[in-house]
Amino acid sequence: MVGLSVHDSERPENTLSMKHSFCQVKKPHTLEFLRNVRETIEEYKLLTKGDRVLVGVSGGADSISLLMALRTLSPYFGFTLSVVYLDHGLRPKETRREKAFVAKLAEKLCIDFYTDSFRTGPYARKNRLSIEEAARELRFRSMERLSLIHISEPTRPLYISYAVFCLK
Repeated sequence: MVGLSVHDSERPENTLSMKHSFCQVKKPHTLEFLRNVRETIEEYKLLTKGDRVLVGVSGGADSISLLMALRTLSPYFGFTLSVVYLDHGLRPKETRREKAFVAKLAEKLCIDFYTDSFRTGPYARKNRLSIEEAARELRFRSMERLSLIHISEPTRPLYISYAVFCLK
């Protein structure tokens, strides 16, 4: 096991110290990323104790990084984490492999897993939207179908193109 400590020296009550067998922190930029995520959650008061958070995970490096950061921070903030894989209907060959990977990761991390699918192409054509705009609308609709409340837009400065949702 590798110990992980994320803290703000001016606020020792916010020291996070945990050990996870799945979290191997070897590089300073990893701790900096965790610190940035923690500070963003605190600054914008995105989460409170008892919240249930759903993270959209594609299986790519950005979404896996976000998932692992939130998994690491969940005991610190006292929220429960779940994962969703959304099939946009755009890459049928990759979908099965990605979905299985995300489901297996969620199981390994003991995190609830959800999935949904929709046809982005026809929706985009019908509504005269770009694929990106259509995919975003359909992601939000999917979350609404799962009775979720959207709490944050993608974090552009960190190049994370995934939304975090909070279940109330």
